[in-house]
Amino acid sequence: MGILEEIPQPDAEWMEAVDKFYDTALYGGPDIMLKLPSSITDTLPPPGLKEVKDAWREYLDKEKELQNAIEAKDKAFADMDKWMREFAVRARRALSREALDAIFQGYDVGIRYYDPKSPS
Repeated sequence: MGILEEIPQPDAEWMEAVDKFYDTALYGGPDIMLKLPSSITDTLPPPGLKEVKDAWREYLDKEKELQNAIEAKDKAFADMDKWMREFAVRARRALSREALDAIFQGYDVGIRYYDPKSPS
């Protein structure tokens, strides 16, 4: 009969099984209702089922929002990384030690100078 020995963790498959069971019991016709024990049919739908289904829908909505936020963050970081790499390439080409010295006129601004002869 497949009686559960332990309560399963709720997931999409479990919620679909619960929905199918109660939809079949409620709307499957009188033949099905007669086959079910009164301990089930006396409390159809079971107390709290609507709240559980609503909470599950809310959970799925929040999960989708989180996934969208993660995708937006990943895209922003990828865009920023691309821009920073392109900037670094341009800066290395444009700014030699002499150019930086001319710009800052000897001030110690904590800039590491690019040496085109050394590997980066």
